[in-house]
Amino acid sequence: LVSDIYMSAEKTHYLLQTDTIADYQKLSEETHHSRFPVVNRHMRLMGIITAKDVLGKADTQVIERVMTKDPISVKKTMSVASVSHQMIWDGLEVMPVVSDDLTLEGLITRQDVMKAMQLVQRQPQIADTISDQISGGIQTIDRDRDGNLLANPKFKFVVTPQMVNGVGTISFGVLSEILSDVAQKTMVLNQRRNIMIEQMSLHYLRLIQLESELDIRPRVLEIGRRSAKLDIEVYIENTIVSKAIVVCQVMERS
Repeated sequence: LVSDIYMSAEKTHYLLQTDTIADYQKLSEETHHSRFPVVNRHMRLMGIITAKDVLGKADTQVIERVMTKDPISVKKTMSVASVSHQMIWDGLEVMPVVSDDLTLEGLITRQDVMKAMQLVQRQPQIADTISDQISGGIQTIDRDRDGNLLANPKFKFVVTPQMVNGVGTISFGVLSEILSDVAQKTMVLNQRRNIMIEQMSLHYLRLIQLESELDIRPRVLEIGRRSAKLDIEVYIENTIVSKAIVVCQVMERS
């Protein structure tokens, strides 16, 4: 949760809406930060100010005139995953943490969020979810028979009894989860980047039966600063059985 990682109000640098740009410049020099929440005398969040807002403005200009009003804020009870999604989507570096009446309670940074997300992935006590069981069954093949690194890593997966539906074929949900995990692993291996799946177009072309060994071949079609698109094909004995196009948000390197 946000409450576990945010910086409390006592440690947060902020400005009053009646302060001037000169006050902003002074605080920025002292802290080496460029983004600050703006509050009124009752500590209610009124806006946020960044270096872009003050560019070319007079030092005597009041902050209330140039700040971004009604900034996106978060509450302490929100999950880190949802805040991460919001930060990536809106390109935010910091977000104010507020109470129900918009009183400033602190600040959360993108760096805090990325560290927390990586920590969760490493904690063994949170393992053994269905997602973890599926992920644990995926074998990564990133080298050829001569030991050379493959330009595009491949993945193997064997369908177990827990993963089939009533007619003995792999369930659509399990297949989606496998390909979602393959997309994550591919981006970490190829780009050293974490992702959040935004959309998946999955085509189930042939029946995938119990104990089938899946040969999964992902390919990065395009990658930008904030998004990526992957093509993933699934084969059984060189026959294509499923194909997916995955669109995802790309997290910043930390």
